[in-house]
Amino acid sequence: MLAQEIKKDIGENIYKCYQCIKCTSGCPTVYAMDLSINQIMRALQLGKDDLALKSKTIWLCTSCWTCATRCPQGIDITSVMDFLRMRAAKMEIRDQQAATIAGFNQIFLDSVRSHGRIFELGMIIKLKMMTRKIFQDLGLGLRMILKGKIPFAPQRVGHMREVRSMFRRIREIEGRKA
Repeated sequence: MLAQEIKKDIGENIYKCYQCIKCTSGCPTVYAMDLSINQIMRALQLGKDDLALKSKTIWLCTSCWTCATRCPQGIDITSVMDFLRMRAAKMEIRDQQAATIAGFNQIFLDSVRSHGRIFELGMIIKLKMMTRKIFQDLGLGLRMILKGKIPFAPQRVGHMREVRSMFRRIREIEGRKA
């Protein structure tokens, strides 16, 4: 059962959740989710791991921490969602929408890894190539570039050594958990 693995791996006891729904009522993306956050927690409590892992909810979570800060039991729900995303990705459980979200997450991280911050134009191009919607929003994108809203060239932060160190540390941590 994932509930025990979550407790062992990240130290969160999801059985403390008593369904007050404060997490769900504060979530800014709940309107797009197939299961609410409290329903994910209940599914895990009941051992319905597949229901949680196959849910679009884990991919739509923006990790904004609203749920975790509202939880009266102090459950770090954001970390639980991260755990579920990593487990679903490892098991290759995702539909097309979830795959697009996971792809965007990877494009975002690659941009930060390369430049120390996001390079919007590079991210847009990669996302359009990935989704094969290359010409969607092209007019809007060109207008934004011409008005200087989207930089044409990437800008790097001055502390790339620290950025590389952070990503190296994450790989080390992930390697130990694998």
